[in-house]
Amino acid sequence: MAIRIKAMVLEDKWVYVERDGSFYLLRPPLDYENPIPSTEGHIAKAVAFYGFTPADDNVGSKSFDSFEDVISFVTKLYVDLKKSQGAKPPTKKDLRKILKYATDAELRMCLKRVREKLIPHGSFDGAEAIVQDILMLDKIINNPELYKMAQDIQGDISRKRAAYPVFPDLNKKLPKALAYKDSIQNSRYMLRPAA
Repeated sequence: MAIRIKAMVLEDKWVYVERDGSFYLLRPPLDYENPIPSTEGHIAKAVAFYGFTPADDNVGSKSFDSFEDVISFVTKLYVDLKKSQGAKPPTKKDLRKILKYATDAELRMCLKRVREKLIPHGSFDGAEAIVQDILMLDKIINNPELYKMAQDIQGDISRKRAAYPVFPDLNKKLPKALAYKDSIQNSRYMLRPAA
């Protein structure tokens, strides 16, 4: 099931892709679970009238296994484009403003990515900061489904953090270090002259 990029507007992160002879539009927020069915005619019209650029040989020749892989690739291209334009990454304050205006679907997707991407990789501080910022939003407090999802993820973070080895090899080294310390202390007592 190879997926190929057919056209895109990188600046806005809109992407047309082809998978097994069918065409789809991936649009912001780039959500790999809800591709919009499309046609070749839509792609041609988008290129002719709406500023889409057909995929060049570098991009069009790449094949991807999933929509998520396409989105990761496009996001990397977008970040590289912004860096080349001298754009700075958003600050925490900017990100909080963005969350404030996010739709329920965008917040759900954000929470899902925290659960699927950050927590499994041990990025607990970042995951916790995002979830706490989301929990502070009025729209989350008024949406029982999202509120429960955010609280469940916060519980997952606490459980995973407690089980995650901070220093994985410390458990192996600590007993040896303590035994060595004890042996040194015992040898000091043995070297003292008797009173």
